[in-house]
Amino acid sequence: MSATGNTIPTIIADNSDSLVIPGDAWFLRAEFERSGSDLKMLGPDGQTIIIRDYFLQDVPPDLTNTNGIVLDGSLVARLSGSITPGQYAQANGISGSVPIGEVESSSGKVEIVRSDGTRELVEEGSPVFQGDIVETGSDGSIGIIFTDESTFSLGNSGRMTLDEMIYDPGEQSGTMNVSLLQGAFSFVSGKIAKTDPNAMEVNTPTATIGIRGTAAGGNIDASGITTTALLPEASGFTGEMSISNDAGTQTINQTGQAVNIASSTSTPSAP
Repeated sequence: MSATGNTIPTIIADNSDSLVIPGDAWFLRAEFERSGSDLKMLGPDGQTIIIRDYFLQDVPPDLTNTNGIVLDGSLVARLSGSITPGQYAQANGISGSVPIGEVESSSGKVEIVRSDGTRELVEEGSPVFQGDIVETGSDGSIGIIFTDESTFSLGNSGRMTLDEMIYDPGEQSGTMNVSLLQGAFSFVSGKIAKTDPNAMEVNTPTATIGIRGTAAGGNIDASGITTTALLPEASGFTGEMSISNDAGTQTINQTGQAVNIASSTSTPSAP
């Protein structure tokens, strides 16, 4: 990285799998901008970094820090907006005309960034689509119900992306993937997660959470650390979560059990 006087600090992308960003996990809350082949990051407290040639790489590198907090490169590319605003959805097929769910509840400021780069304030009844980015303000919260009857809630100052939702109501099967970057969350899984232990995943900056038929909640704090716990379902049923990263896997299957994942390179804690 280089910086001179008032020059914006610069990192050169060099075909590495990941790039180390100095400081804490501020990049999880950053605004991302495309500037030709470069990536410009604007942090919530005034941090600014330019990554030269980021979009020239065959695969966008992950962003990480020395504490093992990771933002996947594919998410970085999506958070940076479309190369051709207004055409992104059609060209890449990420967001279609069929909603994957709708906003069940909303309070305070809640915005969704669509795959074509448009930003919308949402309210109860607003549709959500595959590829959407959901952001809540300091006073905001949102609850979403998906087509398989899964529900997902995100608290204030949160950010998540709706990566994949494929559901066949006849077979009651499919796949669902959500990425959480910041904020408190809770969910009750629907039909997808009750049929296949690998069908529903929640990705965080330190781990991937595999879900089978359960209710759960947790938080991703400002430093990127993930905490998640099993919650009781109204029916009394308790499912299972498998929390994994490069260092290992921890499985929990009792209501009230919780796991802390401090880094993508450290083993998830004992329950």
